[in-house]
Amino acid sequence: MIRHCALFRFKSDASEDEIAELLHGFVELQDQIEGILEVLVGPNLSAEGLSQGFDHGIIMDFPDRAAVEHYLTHPAHLALAERVVPRLESGLDGALPFDFEL
Repeated sequence: MIRHCALFRFKSDASEDEIAELLHGFVELQDQIEGILEVLVGPNLSAEGLSQGFDHGIIMDFPDRAAVEHYLTHPAHLALAERVVPRLESGLDGALPFDFEL
């Protein structure tokens, strides 16, 4: 199983409602893209002070790397990315993806 994580650093003018709507878009992808097993989203609650401004994140589980590749190139994911990336601080530099095998 592959766990796909992504941290986001949203622009300071992005409202919590807007961020919640964008993150919910990742949850909705589970019904649109085959191979997504689970999706979790939420704000950063770490008190360590090491988050480098990343304020929200997602975790998605997939059965294998092929399912991750399918997700990454799926039109529904690409459409959501077109909405999310402009709301991130410094565009794609405001996202940090990280995948690992469980």
